[in-house]
Amino acid sequence: MFLSRVFSRVVVVPARREEGSVLVAVIGVMAMGLIIASIILTSVVNSLSFTSATRAGVQSQASADAGIAMAQAGIFAGTCTTGIYESAPGDVPEYRAEVWREVAGAWEQGCPAASATAIKIVANGGAEALGVAGYSSRDSSTVEAVYQVPVPPTTIAATGAAIYAFSSSGFTGGGHLYSVNGSVPDVHVLSGNVTCNGGSQGINNLIVGDGNLSIVAGCQVTGSAWASDKVTIAGGITVPGSIIANLVELQNGTVNGSVWSATDVITSGWPTVNGAVIATNMTVAGGVFNGPIWLRNHMAISNGEANGHVTAKTLTKKNYMNISSTLSPTPAPGPPTPAVPVVPNWVDFDYVHSDWTGFAQSTISGSCSVTTLRNAVNSFGAGPGVVDARGCTGGIVINGSDKVTISGDVAIIANKFSLTAGGGFAAAGNKRLWLINTDDVENSAPTCAPGASIKIEGDFDFSPGIATMIYTPCAITIASGIDTIRGQVYAGSATIAGGAQIGFVPVGLPGVDLTAGTNTGGAGGGGSTDPELVSVRNISSPAP
Repeated sequence: MFLSRVFSRVVVVPARREEGSVLVAVIGVMAMGLIIASIILTSVVNSLSFTSATRAGVQSQASADAGIAMAQAGIFAGTCTTGIYESAPGDVPEYRAEVWREVAGAWEQGCPAASATAIKIVANGGAEALGVAGYSSRDSSTVEAVYQVPVPPTTIAATGAAIYAFSSSGFTGGGHLYSVNGSVPDVHVLSGNVTCNGGSQGINNLIVGDGNLSIVAGCQVTGSAWASDKVTIAGGITVPGSIIANLVELQNGTVNGSVWSATDVITSGWPTVNGAVIATNMTVAGGVFNGPIWLRNHMAISNGEANGHVTAKTLTKKNYMNISSTLSPTPAPGPPTPAVPVVPNWVDFDYVHSDWTGFAQSTISGSCSVTTLRNAVNSFGAGPGVVDARGCTGGIVINGSDKVTISGDVAIIANKFSLTAGGGFAAAGNKRLWLINTDDVENSAPTCAPGASIKIEGDFDFSPGIATMIYTPCAITIASGIDTIRGQVYAGSATIAGGAQIGFVPVGLPGVDLTAGTNTGGAGGGGSTDPELVSVRNISSPAP
């Protein structure tokens, strides 16, 4: 019934009107589908773009971090050369890292220097897979790492002999070496014939690396003497230690130790040897030998006393018959020769401020008066400092009543020093002082520049608390009138003359082992010297 009423009210619409309505509905549905599809597509594209950008950011960040790591490894290993670390084309990760150093408050590109107070590594890294759909902001990342450079305590190894001379004509005129605080005042001469005479006193061990040594006329050696060639003892002197040489000639005097000769021992006059004699041949024309004698070959004795047993292949004797001897085709060798102290090679030392870790620098030039020098020294306060006076046309001149007071350790680098006639260096307490003519030619031999010199004479005075290192590739004479210099002398050639006295206190040079004759690097020591990381951050630009 109800259906009948409904159908009775239905109006039959013409077919054309029905088709239009359906078309409108279909178009609406299609539009709605397109909108939904567009929304879905946009969402998918945005998701893919974000994902690609995120991936690119992770990759570029990792690449930049790899650049930081490569640069840091080079710095810590000491292999940094240009301060640029860059991956090869096509390599993954892709990076370029630059090392910067802060010197005197300003940044400069380059590997760390000793004067640097901070280091900065700036690394740019690239992504392997770039962002899509314009999302390129994270295709590269820039990372900055800043390191603080610790300043180690300034330590300069106190190495070397009391007197070192590349060559020498002798130690004459009464110079006197003595020990301070248990130090052993040895004299090393690398090459040349050395005569120790006059009143030279206080030398512990006297060693000639390549040449002859004559110890005569009052020279006082408190230890032993070595020479590569010949040692001659004359003038009634006494050697408390031993004599070691290729050839030994004993004219008179006393050797309380033993005598070792690679070839012969020849005596005349009436010397005394209280220790043993070990040689190849021995010719005795006088003398007293209280210890045993071991000869690899022959002994000829015409006069003298051999109070110890003699061992040799053959023996001839004249005017002396009471000798206890053993003749053998293969005589016992006797005690072995002591190890010969090595006279090290010359060390060329120029001035590089970075070698003097922790030392301030003051440069003076032109006509440098004592006031100019004082002002430079005073600028350091109580801290250590270096006065670069190589530009002073007349060098450093201190004389008359001029005194220069140092409040901390001070090095003075100059082409010429004239220290005479009543001048002096003064200090309260113990301080170190370096007086240096540089050797700028690296040839392991002293190269004295024209006009370079160090002259110390008259009654020039050094305060008792000052330990002085004198370095010069030139000849130096510490002349009469010098009361006492505590420290060391390292020179092309050296003469300690007159009444000059040197109290040996090892001082050394930065970056140098004077005992071994080698370079070791700049001054410093105590704790780690590796840079300490202060901060790491991403930045927008690779510029410092």
